[in-house]
Amino acid sequence: MIVVGERSVGKTSLIRRAATGKFRERVQCTQGVHCETQINVGVFGGINTINLRFMDTTGAAEGAILVKTFLRNAHVIIFVYDVTNQGSYSAATQRVLDYGSVDTPNVLMRVLVGTKVDKVPMSPLAVDSEREVCADTGQRFAQRHRMHFTETSARDGRGVPEVFGHIARMLWQTSPPASSNQRHHHQHQQHG
Repeated sequence: MIVVGERSVGKTSLIRRAATGKFRERVQCTQGVHCETQINVGVFGGINTINLRFMDTTGAAEGAILVKTFLRNAHVIIFVYDVTNQGSYSAATQRVLDYGSVDTPNVLMRVLVGTKVDKVPMSPLAVDSEREVCADTGQRFAQRHRMHFTETSARDGRGVPEVFGHIARMLWQTSPPASSNQRHHHQHQQHG
């Protein structure tokens, strides 16, 4: 699984929240590609688990060549943007279009994730003073490109278990164990 997006959109924090359930206020920017983070996600009531392995990428322009190299082996691509930064949304959607032309034979799913929703009011009637990208905009783009869409907050955890649970269920359904007995009694690992 590869996580891509501009600098400071919250890629590392999103992965850390999924892996540890914790949030750090200060995070060092990723240099190049960091490939060590793994989480186990329970699927279908926790009977089965899937091991999700992440490649956290730099948002810097020089990382684009590295990302395209890693895309060839990824099963999932997560495109991340900050809901309080229109430029990061534009960059994420451009990456969706750009990476569509890259040879990615193993990609089973693409996900568009808006981060930092803790910075905007939860009420749809409230004036979203910091929000620059509304949820409907992300949802419509994702639908047009046959992607899953969600908004999250690494700070308060909102949406994080749901997005990684959805990814785990989709991976499980695309490559379940050989028999239904194994499905219910053995741990299944799927490296993304």
